[in-house]
Amino acid sequence: MPLIDNKYEEDDDMVVQEMKLYSNLFIDEAARNNLDDMSLTVLCIKDQMVNEEGAIRLLSTARFISSDFTLHNVEAVIYEKVDNYNRNSIKNLYPQDGSFGSISEDAKEKSISHIINFIERIHDKVKGIRIRSMTCGRGLSWISNNDEVQTKLKNANGGADISFIAG
Repeated sequence: MPLIDNKYEEDDDMVVQEMKLYSNLFIDEAARNNLDDMSLTVLCIKDQMVNEEGAIRLLSTARFISSDFTLHNVEAVIYEKVDNYNRNSIKNLYPQDGSFGSISEDAKEKSISHIINFIERIHDKVKGIRIRSMTCGRGLSWISNNDEVQTKLKNANGGADISFIAG
């Protein structure tokens, strides 16, 4: 039985579209407030909120300081399915040894594509913004040691350096 009972319970695509709208509204607000830098936390989770099949999702939280020096955290600025929910994917994402877990190669490619897409979208709307740091959590800690992927993310970030942290 789904964890929530609403119009989304059988329609994963509808949830993803709602979350893209939320992400776009965040980017519009960032542009309106002329943000110049922010950090991202990216991680993968198991998600059975929409339906019993579930999914492995990429989630990202944006963190920034506004002009009045208030620290803001905006959750789920990226919310995308990157893999199917099954016994092996969950076992790999949440290993018994307590480590950061892993995701499939396909899920890695999808995750990087979604992160790059978000960075490019925010750069298109918010001139001069830079992602200063990226904390790479569950399923994505490998990014902090992968020069090729870091270069792709740096290029999406207008060539500006990003500090990568496994966490």
